[in-house]
Amino acid sequence: MQGSMRERSPGRWELRVFLGNDPVTGKKQYVSRSVMGGKRLASSELAKLVAAEPGAVKPQRRGQAKMTLSELIDEHIERHPGSPTTLTEYRAAHNRYIRPLVGRLPIAELDAGTLDHFYEHLVRKRGLSSSTVRQVHAIIRGACSRAVKWGWLKSNPARDASPPTVRRREPDIPSVAAVAAAIRAAEETNPPFGLFLRLAAATGGRRGELCSLTWAHVSLEDSTLRIEMSTFSERGGNSVVKDTKNHSKRVVSLDTATTQSLAEHQKLMAERASVCGQELTDRSFVFSNDADGQTPWRPDYVTGAWTRLRKPLGLDHVRLHDLRHFQATMLLQSGIPVKDVSKRIGHRDAATTLNVDAHVLGSTGQRDPKRAESGTAIQPLQWVQHAPTDDTVANMPRVIQIRDVPDDVHDALADAAQAQGLSLTRYMLRELEHLAKGAQAVHANAAVIRKTQAKVRGHVDRDTILTALHEGRGD
Repeated sequence: MQGSMRERSPGRWELRVFLGNDPVTGKKQYVSRSVMGGKRLASSELAKLVAAEPGAVKPQRRGQAKMTLSELIDEHIERHPGSPTTLTEYRAAHNRYIRPLVGRLPIAELDAGTLDHFYEHLVRKRGLSSSTVRQVHAIIRGACSRAVKWGWLKSNPARDASPPTVRRREPDIPSVAAVAAAIRAAEETNPPFGLFLRLAAATGGRRGELCSLTWAHVSLEDSTLRIEMSTFSERGGNSVVKDTKNHSKRVVSLDTATTQSLAEHQKLMAERASVCGQELTDRSFVFSNDADGQTPWRPDYVTGAWTRLRKPLGLDHVRLHDLRHFQATMLLQSGIPVKDVSKRIGHRDAATTLNVDAHVLGSTGQRDPKRAESGTAIQPLQWVQHAPTDDTVANMPRVIQIRDVPDDVHDALADAAQAQGLSLTRYMLRELEHLAKGAQAVHANAAVIRKTQAKVRGHVDRDTILTALHEGRGD
């Protein structure tokens, strides 16, 4: 290694050693040190620096010593492997909260105490929720962790900081009547948004997933939806379609009323496209303001529409995302297995469903009668839809709807299903099949009786004919 030295001021020397070219950028790399003393001392220190083992002296990137927290976070987000939605949220939190307050602070001066004061300011002065502050903390901790890996920091100062504890918030699940009122109100002022709310409540789909639906994902004949994409808004306001949150695909069955609403919406959209000289295709988005449906609704548009709609209805406390919990809660309280509910609403696994939505069940995992009587509970079987798994969709194209069933009847059916190791829906399907076969047998027997009586001259007793039929079939 080659070195040089120069006296910057009396008794203050700058030592500089050339370390070679950067293997990535090809730029020249140097390391510099400052020494106070005479020329002899400076020469001695320079000799030690030049004689150091290769790798023992690391070059400093330009500005690394004075790098600010915001500069580090920019580097961190640029290389973060998170989803586009996550990165958009990180940039928003950085620009809104971190950059204006502590963004100019050099990372070398960052410590746990400074961060704790910063978090307290966000809670007390800015009124941020604990979850938002913890997101800010996660951004800072991740950036500092990257700086440690790169050798820019010796330790992570955010590791010892104390962000506020998040208290788990139970979702405010609206009643069936409240959801129906919201859908009706939306249909009166903005029919497409009314359909959007109906789908959100009937399928449990995330807002981005519903925004990304195209007509190719809709099967009106089978009353099903294929959910396999999601929409997010990038910087600049453009809508971008990506994979779902868990990178999974699922098929969701629909009730008859929702299927009919979709069919009517498709007809209206096709008429709109025709009037504008456009054509509605399978690639057209179900929810779009374009005549040809080429651009999907933005997720923040539907959130804003819901915010404006809910206030006059007295639903200020209900988020659009709570319609997702509404669907999961109804299915769980109606006896649908947790595994099937998890697949229907797109959770990563059944444990997530239990963790998020099972607060509506009792400690035994069964329906909680007290909650069923409360004003915010979902009455069982008022709006129940069969939630088939992917391998049973083809065999179960129809949707089961059972309305106005008293609690004691529901409990009796649920107990019978449990005794046979079946879900309530599968038990009802089996019983209905038995009833249908019995009805078919009665009709067949009646036809045989009529034919037999017509062929014989005298009157033949009906019971005699039935006995002969049973003997002939061996039963």
